[in-house]
Order: sequence, then structure tokens, then C-alpha cells
Amino acid sequence: MNLKWIALSLFFMIAPGAVSADEPAPPPQTQIERDAVQAWGRAHADCEEWSDSCVACTKAGCSTAGIACTPKETICRAK
Repeated sequence: MNLKWIALSLFFMIAPGAVSADEPAPPPQTQIERDAVQAWGRAHADCEEWSDSCVACTKAGCSTAGIACTPKETICRAK
């Protein structure tokens, strides 16, 4: 009986570390792509909304790219 409680106690001590509530980091290529689109917005301060057909950005932030998206040239969608 004691072995059962020890095993159960160990499980509850280890399990929370194995499961993270944080959002997983995007794949490296997706992060590079998002950074490039965000940099475009910083370089074009007069633009309020811009997109590369995968990621849509505003001054508040950017959306997440779709899994099978092929980015195009970044353009300003609203000034």
C-alpha cells in the first residue's frame, strides 16, 4: 500500500512539469516570416494594416500564419 502512495505522489510531482499551459513556440520558419512582416510595418510607419497574404498585421500585432501558406510580397492594406 505504501508503494502505491509513493508512486502516486511522484506522479503528481512530476506530471505538472511535463504539461505546459504556455502556447508552444511557432516553428522557426514561421517565426522568421512573422518577424519579417512585423519589420515591414515598422519601416512603413504610415501604414495602419499590412499583409503578405499569410500574416495580417496592424499596429497592435499580427495574426498567425496558416500551416500551408505561401507568403507573397508584403503590401499596405490600409493607411
